[in-house]
Amino acid sequence: MDKTDESILGALRENARMTVKEISRKLELPRSTVHDRIQRLDKSKVIKQWTIVPDYQKTGKPITAFVLAKYLHSEGLKQPRIAEEIAKLPNVCEVHMITGNWDFLIKARVSDIHELSQLTIDRLGEMKGIGERVTATSLRCAKEEI
Repeated sequence: MDKTDESILGALRENARMTVKEISRKLELPRSTVHDRIQRLDKSKVIKQWTIVPDYQKTGKPITAFVLAKYLHSEGLKQPRIAEEIAKLPNVCEVHMITGNWDFLIKARVSDIHELSQLTIDRLGEMKGIGERVTATSLRCAKEEI
């Protein structure tokens, strides 16, 4: 990765639908350079996937919530396995194993407070290996990268 690769990734991050021609014009680079580097970044898995950023208000999932949860060692389950199970739950977007006072950071998108309580109380609350939890809902997002 060099500055040119970073510039190309930055352009794609802004708008992944930009054509090679548009990126080359924006960055003042030859089209062949942009094309070859995008191919290399994709093949080497620097670009893990091509995706979209939905407007969650319009998809019916306007509430973003973050759940911090503790891992219960006494349950006999491995922490990575629990993270995999959490990731399978409906409405869960991200699961991170983290350092500090908490063990998991879970990001979820839900339609309403009822759906959030189903996730935090019913599903996570009854899951083996999960202990104490605290939930925070986002009031406004200033920046989000995919």
